[in-house]
Amino acid sequence: MRHEDQLFKTMAAVQGCLNECLRAQSPWSALRHYMLGLRRNPQWKDDEVAKVEAAARRALEAASCKQAARP
Repeated sequence: MRHEDQLFKTMAAVQGCLNECLRAQSPWSALRHYMLGLRRNPQWKDDEVAKVEAAARRALEAASCKQAARP
């Protein structure tokens, strides 16, 4: 797979994951559930899932910090 295609696949998954997580009552549980689904999907390699998870975790942590800073 070309680098550009791989990057698009990863970023699309991150976006989908964040959409689910930010709508959920428990974003971190939603993240675990989403990652489990990717791991079970034969079209996703372990290193690809790890990249999606790392990016989604960073974004959720940033969103959590931003919400915590609100008065």
